[in-house]
Amino acid sequence: LNLYKRVLSIQCKHLGQSHPKVANTLGGMGQIYHQRAEYDSALRVYQKALCIRRAAFGHKNLAVAATLNSIGLLLYKQGLFKLSLQCFKESMCIHVLLSGKFQPDVATIMCNIASIHLHTGDENEAMNLYREALTIEREALGCDHEDVVSTLHLIAKVHLEQGKLTEALYYFQEALEIERRIFGNDSMYVAQTLSHIGNIHMQRGEVAKMMDAMTEALRINKRSGQADEELAMSGYDLYEISLKHPECAAVA
Repeated sequence: LNLYKRVLSIQCKHLGQSHPKVANTLGGMGQIYHQRAEYDSALRVYQKALCIRRAAFGHKNLAVAATLNSIGLLLYKQGLFKLSLQCFKESMCIHVLLSGKFQPDVATIMCNIASIHLHTGDENEAMNLYREALTIEREALGCDHEDVVSTLHLIAKVHLEQGKLTEALYYFQEALEIERRIFGNDSMYVAQTLSHIGNIHMQRGEVAKMMDAMTEALRINKRSGQADEELAMSGYDLYEISLKHPECAAVA
């Protein structure tokens, strides 16, 4: 951050305070402030960067859209959902106007907007946006991409919150298949998704399927070097289940 501040001072002196390079430096400072959870400071420098970029490039510019998205994320973190939504929508409109709808940045912003609807209680609108984002990601990135996996997880979790276990299981399983292909069977991503799947099977009373998923997740965690205490606790839970359900003891 101190280096950015020194660079900013030099740029302002030699280029002027309204030069696009000054906006770039302010954007870098905003990222650091954001990471530090210093949201007021981040918002201040992002707003300065936005003013410079609008003056230099006009309102319909991808750099302007990126800054609006960054401001939207900050406002979201602060619980200012209405203002955040306005920033996200303006950013998305610029992206669609300049680059078309079927590109990853549009899908990302859609997911941001969906998160706002989710937090404000409009689960149906959130789900519609997540599904639209998924369609865009598959078109723009292909089916075997980690962004697709992330959106599948978001959709599954909404279904899970709604108590729709069958639908949640479907999306987690689809995510799992992709994760196995792009990350490998011993990936921690696979283990985490298997845990979600195991929990759904447990809620559905499908003990054998739950044990299969949880046991595979435990084995992956063990191979990845997870702490012995955590492994012991997970193993103990599976052992307790096997005592109550002897038919699953061989799996455990």
